Parts: sequence; C-alpha cells; structure tokens
Amino acid sequence: MNCGRPERPCAGAQPYRVNTMVMKKRMAVPQREIPYSRQRCLKEEGGKAACEAKCGLNHPDKYSNALDDQFVFVAGTKAAHSEAQLIAALQGGPVTTCFGIKSVEKGERCGPGCVHANSIVGYNKEKFIIQDSYGKKWGKHKDGSWMTNKTSICAKSVIKKAYYPNIMYDYDRANAYFTAVEGGVKKEELKFVDKEKYGITTNTTKNWGTAKNKCAFLGSACKGVVQLSPTFNTTEVELVADFGAGSEGDLPAFKKVQMVIYFRHEGSGKYLGIKKSRKGLQVIAVQRGKAAPFFTSYSRLIPFNFPKYHLVNNKLVQIVGGLENIEPLDAWTLNGCNIYNEASKKSFDQIPDDKGVVTLGSNEYDPNSSSQKFNVGLSGQWMLNSTDLGMALANRRERPSLQTTNNPRS
Repeated sequence: MNCGRPERPCAGAQPYRVNTMVMKKRMAVPQREIPYSRQRCLKEEGGKAACEAKCGLNHPDKYSNALDDQFVFVAGTKAAHSEAQLIAALQGGPVTTCFGIKSVEKGERCGPGCVHANSIVGYNKEKFIIQDSYGKKWGKHKDGSWMTNKTSICAKSVIKKAYYPNIMYDYDRANAYFTAVEGGVKKEELKFVDKEKYGITTNTTKNWGTAKNKCAFLGSACKGVVQLSPTFNTTEVELVADFGAGSEGDLPAFKKVQMVIYFRHEGSGKYLGIKKSRKGLQVIAVQRGKAAPFFTSYSRLIPFNFPKYHLVNNKLVQIVGGLENIEPLDAWTLNGCNIYNEASKKSFDQIPDDKGVVTLGSNEYDPNSSSQKFNVGLSGQWMLNSTDLGMALANRRERPSLQTTNNPRS
C-alpha cells in the first residue's frame, strides 16, 4: 500500500483501513494508473520515495479519481461475518478479507488471523472462490484463484475478516445524466464553455469523470463533454456549450440531461421567476410560462440559467466556495410537506404503537393533519423532521421501523 506510513510504503494493510482512507479523502486511483507491482517500486531509483510518489491520495494532481466517473462515494466499511451476509454482499462485487497462513491445519488452505489479504470474488453450491495476489496465471485454475469449502476452517477464517466498502450513490452530483453520442461529433461544429467565466481548470477536465462532474453544476451553460484527442488515458476533455448541427464525427462525446424543478405557490398559483435588471438578478412571481427552472446541489438551490448563483432567502447570491462554506441558515429545506403517493392516495404519517412509540407509517391523505407534515432536506440534508413533534425520524437498530427521536447521535 503506497499510501501507508512513510517509513513503510508498499506494505500490506488491513482491507478496512483502505476503505477508511478512501472515505476520508474521497479518492481512489484507477488500477490502470497504478497497477499492482508486488513491491517492485522499492527496487526503483529512490526506493521508498518512489513508492510514496505513487500514492494518489498524497498526489491528487498526478492521478485520476475513479469515484469522479462513478458518481459515488464510500461511506465506510460493512462487515459480512456470516455465510448469508457474505453471499448477499457478493451480489454487489468482491469482498475483501485476510487470513492466517502459518500453523494451518492439514487439508486447509488458510487459518485464523490476518497475515495475507485478498478478495472473495464468488461462490458455488459448496465453495467460496478466493482471488489471490500471485499473478493472473497462478494456481490450479490458471487464473490466480483458489477455492475453499464453505464448511472449512479456512472459510470460517475468511468470513470472520470479510469486509466491503459501503458505496453510496451521490445524488447531489447526479442531478445530471450523460448519454453517449452515437457516431461521435465534429470539433468544427462545437462551441466550448468559457473557462475563465466558469472556473474551468486542467484538474476540471483531466478525465471524463471530472469533466462530467463540472458540467453537472453549470446548468444551461454546459450541454455535455467531448474528448478532443481520443487516445488511451488522454486528459484532453472539454466542456461543450453548443453541439452545433450535430453531424457525425471522430470525437467521442456525451450529452447532458439535467433534472430541474419549478416552484409554485399553492395560494396564488404563481411560480418563481427570475428578472435580470441593472440591479442584478431578482426573484419575482410569474405565470407558469415564465417560471424559472432550478436544480439542487449540496443544500443549494441553483437557477438552471444562472448557475453561478444560488437562492438565499428571496435573493440570488453568487456562489462562493464549496459545501463547507454554506451558512446553515442558507441551506434550503421544504417545510410542512405532505409526502404523498398519488396511486394509493396515502401520505406518510406518524403512527403510535400499543406502547405509545411513534413510528413512520401511512394514512389516508389529509392536508390539514399536523402529524402528516414533515420538513424535508433539499439535497445534502436528507433528514425527515416531524413539524408536529419537532423531532427527526431515525432507524433504530433494536427496532425494524423508523421512529422519531431528538437524539443527535441517531
């Protein structure tokens, strides 16, 4: 592990430690950029320093971030410490593990402990399949893998140390979706997004993922992304403001589709609109045809046609900094909402059980019922708060249902 302690680079590490580092730094370098080398970097000129230089977390400017292209983030580590849990976890991908390789009982491939780490990649009716790190052609099956019976001591050992990353979809970055342009595009027909105006840097466009991520936050200013030099591992990806006539060409590209929302006042039937004047951008009430589209991102409401601004109270204010710079009172929530299903004609409601414990359930929709009113976080804050009780809903381990609580740790 190149990102381990400086005095011990390119050394082994607990699998869950790797997941923790990815969670904290929000970065994972693709394997194609730093392939597994079996400590060969220690023999390069520079020795330990050469290994440390291949740590993407310490040198993010030199490597791509695989998470950028996936619109996901790692939210810690989950355990799969039973056969059933392991089989369920394997439905989503490999599960890391480690085991002992000394004092192994006769007939067993491994034993208790954590000396050698690798991955559980599959199973059949009787055995688990382990992918080892001795090369692609190693082993009986000539693919680097071996098997162990599900009832073996070895299987119990690998299950005891089985962990996998808790990967979650990042809805805040996924308010935009990208579809590949069939047949490619022509460079001559493209207009590119103004780099200076929208803060586009080389880090912004170093790969497909970072370019799509930036494009997602630029509303109508960005229609998609294009790769100007279609070669392996290229960094020439640009943001497109206009695809022009759309003729087929030799450049691969993706077009963006953005989810937007409109705000309507129930009483007057008017919508939120935006007026541009000498004083700047003003929020006004308009008819439906002139309603302004917005999109959400990390607790901000951003006008689709003016993506450099966000809504604070009843004014549009220029965006400064990132999520950590948002004042708590500037984050938006929907207050007093009924969460309603059109098909069933039912709304979320607070249902007390026979012991008086209030849990989340459903009831016939009643717009006047205070128990059916909730405050819902708009992007970035997904807590569901009861306006009636002034408490949030939480998933308690000892009970299978959602309950209200004022415990901030829940």
